[in-house]
Amino acid sequence: MLRTGVVLAALAGLVLAVTPRGQAIAVNSSSGLDRYYHQQLIWGSCPDSADTTISCATVRVPLSYDDPAGRSISLTIDRLPAAAPGPHQILLTNPGGPGGQGLPTPGQLRGELPASVLNTFDIIGFDPRFTGHSTPISCGQPAEDLGGIWMRWPHPGSFPGDVAAARERARACTANSGWALPYATTANTARDMDVIRAVLDAPRMSFLGFSYGGYLGAVYTALFPHRTDRFVLDSPVDPSRVWYGFGLERAATLETALTTFCAWLASNDSSYHFGTSGQAVRQRWNALVAAADAKPVTTPDGLVWTGDLIRALTWILLYSDHNYPVLAGDLAALAAGQPVPFPPPPPIQQPPGVPPDNNTATYLAITCGDAPAPRDPEFYRHMVATESATFPFVGGEQANITPCAFWPFRAEPPVSLTGDHPRGVLVVDSDEDPATPYSGSILIHADIPGSRLITLHASVHVPYPGYGDACVNDAVNSYLTTGQLPAGDLACT
Repeated sequence: MLRTGVVLAALAGLVLAVTPRGQAIAVNSSSGLDRYYHQQLIWGSCPDSADTTISCATVRVPLSYDDPAGRSISLTIDRLPAAAPGPHQILLTNPGGPGGQGLPTPGQLRGELPASVLNTFDIIGFDPRFTGHSTPISCGQPAEDLGGIWMRWPHPGSFPGDVAAARERARACTANSGWALPYATTANTARDMDVIRAVLDAPRMSFLGFSYGGYLGAVYTALFPHRTDRFVLDSPVDPSRVWYGFGLERAATLETALTTFCAWLASNDSSYHFGTSGQAVRQRWNALVAAADAKPVTTPDGLVWTGDLIRALTWILLYSDHNYPVLAGDLAALAAGQPVPFPPPPPIQQPPGVPPDNNTATYLAITCGDAPAPRDPEFYRHMVATESATFPFVGGEQANITPCAFWPFRAEPPVSLTGDHPRGVLVVDSDEDPATPYSGSILIHADIPGSRLITLHASVHVPYPGYGDACVNDAVNSYLTTGQLPAGDLACT
């Protein structure tokens, strides 16, 4: 998933990382990686940006870390220099995904991080391998899927078409980018991060990762434990669930989030007139969606609202309980047949030089490459029926078949997070996170000795820094500035 401040621009998927043989690759002269670790960077202007305070450079990395003498690919990184003079540390960032482009992140964080952090670090962003301006891949599609991910809500009679579409997309991805797909893994992205660290001449690296980026950072700490400094992992995915299991887990948390919102909306019925009890609100929402399933609604602004579009809008806005008034206003407008005050984001438009379906292609490449998926379509048919009954909001969508069922490349074993972590990390999450269930943060906290967990009691995905909770922000800012973890785990309310 993407961080809360970016999620309104796209729905994104979640990650579970893998590495060949589940082991770290040593970085020394015998590994054949010296030519990558000792590159000289040339900084210049950034693509698609007129901001002259941020500069960009190209970093070469091996396509395969098992064959560093073979083909190489390029990554684009950018740098927002520290605001204060003097020696600086580096803070590498990742906004989430997979499929999320990281070059915009330093500029976005400039308006959100405090002066203490901006004075301490050069903020570094990067487009991960095969994404954006980093040797981008394509599945040959003319446009992104909704939100840049694979999303298919099941409907009566739709399953055979979903199977055919998944099979065809796997074929198209292989035809267009088969050379890259075996190397599209989170573990390889973590290895790329260590090349970035080296070429920036940093003996240790600090990191701020959101959602998928939180798990990416955890994988880096497992592969390169002695290269880590101050690592903040915000709302990482449950590493025990792998991809398909994670989707089922997320269906439950999104169902809870919708129930919580319905109760809130009922308590504000005098403003929105949508129902006086949570059950009544949910029945009204169900009826609105069902009616649009049967006959899409065209509002006076020309938008055509299918049931799936209403589901997607609800999903996006449930990422933060701060969005409840926005979602309530949209639903009230739809019920009245009026234009919604906050419409869904427009389709993702890629900049020149980036394939038009790059987000979706990278999302599929990583999610299918990181972990194996069930192969039998009949398994999915059964799970769709079961999960739709249990979690009506997104259970069927999360259980549905994807191109991973037909992916021709073998997924590797997952990276183990347990082991030597000399510096610890700071894990941040909300206990009602609708998008990446809180269980993931608990497990990563347990797996990494010496880590600390900050828990915000709220329904929000990615609390830091945009949610604005002073308890969370003060603790994270202090850690980034001083390098000192909190004395113990923190509960913020």
